[in-house]
Amino acid sequence: QAQPFDVQSVDLDSHSLIGLRRSRRPLVAGAMMAGGVGADQEPTDEVRELVRGVWPTVCERAGDKVKITGDEAQVLSFKTQVVAGLNYFVKVKIGDKPEDHVHLRIFKGFDGKSELHSLQTDKQGDEPLQHF
Repeated sequence: QAQPFDVQSVDLDSHSLIGLRRSRRPLVAGAMMAGGVGADQEPTDEVRELVRGVWPTVCERAGDKVKITGDEAQVLSFKTQVVAGLNYFVKVKIGDKPEDHVHLRIFKGFDGKSELHSLQTDKQGDEPLQHF
């Protein structure tokens, strides 16, 4: 399996790469590689606000499966993915039954605008968030 390369220096005159080293670590400690989905995180105010912002679209797409307001929705966890912006994968509790959870995929562009990309309904509370 190929390993990512970190470029330590580039000689532009000869168009050759100098000082390549194989690395399993990102260049910045704690940084996520573009395209990879990060680990589960505790909800933040920013993510709660993102969910409230797309909640009308969630209700429209989910139909009668979602009967609560965005303020009543309980964000349990989220993951992020760096793309041409940021994808948020969010687990939300919407009722008292075990299957009363939805998984949301919210895209937030570099311009700060966010939109609901997709959602999954009838999710179990213990079901892990995954890329979808």
